[in-house]
Amino acid sequence: MAAAYWIFVQPDFIVQFGFTPAHPRFSAFVVGLFLHQNLLHLFGNMVFLAAVGPAVEYAAGSTRFLAVYFLGGAVGTAAHWALASPSAAAVPLVGASGCIAACVGYYTIRYIGLKVPIAPGVGVPVAAIAVAWLLLQTAGAFIQLGGEPAGTAFWSHLGGFACGLVLSLVFRAPNLASVQLGHEVLDRMNQRGPAAALVMSERYLAQHPGDVQALFKKADAESALGEPEAETTTLISLLDLAADEDVVRAVERMDRLGALGALPSIRRTLLAERLKAAHPDAARMLLVSVVSGSDDDPQRPEALLALAALNHDADGVDPWLKELFEKYPLHPAAESARSRGWQP
Repeated sequence: MAAAYWIFVQPDFIVQFGFTPAHPRFSAFVVGLFLHQNLLHLFGNMVFLAAVGPAVEYAAGSTRFLAVYFLGGAVGTAAHWALASPSAAAVPLVGASGCIAACVGYYTIRYIGLKVPIAPGVGVPVAAIAVAWLLLQTAGAFIQLGGEPAGTAFWSHLGGFACGLVLSLVFRAPNLASVQLGHEVLDRMNQRGPAAALVMSERYLAQHPGDVQALFKKADAESALGEPEAETTTLISLLDLAADEDVVRAVERMDRLGALGALPSIRRTLLAERLKAAHPDAARMLLVSVVSGSDDDPQRPEALLALAALNHDADGVDPWLKELFEKYPLHPAAESARSRGWQP
């Protein structure tokens, strides 16, 4: 912004730092993105950036947004350098139009099905507006190649737009858009009742089997329909997919259902090991479920040792250690406890 206003103090700044295809310089390749011919040029770019920039940053994240913005500007400048008409070769290229066009390209793919109003009560898909814009830019570029005086940097716009399209595929924007739309549909189905939510979640999961949020919605629907076995199966299916916080949610729900025993004891022991540092209560819950099972379970001594470690770290009380020494005195878990200097 400061560079754009500085031009009014030093008009020659554009000649010095604008990108001129006939005399390309790397510094101008970068600095030119921050310069504008006049306030109208700056205002136009800012309007488009305000329209699509926040949506792109929200969808892609700040780091990816910066990649879309600056790579789009670079590709736009390169396209202008390579394809602009001879009349444009001596004219400095300035402005963030390539950057903005990249954001528009990314936005088009990310929100391709979204309708935007063009008149009261009339809306058209984003894709239709993008196609119309693309046709106008292409026509302008080829008219300029026919000898029209250089004015608008059409090839910069087209290059930036193409870069945005490519990055939307690299960053999996279409898939993310499908996921977001699916979640919105699932939310609407939840309002219609658990049966509708269950049907929709199953259809959605057929296309996105690893979606943790959808699996929880499916489990919620099964719970509302009074199907604890199906709910347990769904919760088990997300344990290897979810982050630790969601795993804890699933474990707590399975505990309330009395269904932790549906997990093999070795899996419960491994989950407890995974969770013990950040979520010791959930780890303890899993280990207690193992200890509460059969005395012949080969994982029971290991679970007793792990519970003793949790208690030892917490307050020095070792009721589980006593049981370990009494029932499994020769087990390697008991030997491990002795090697640590633990006594019941």
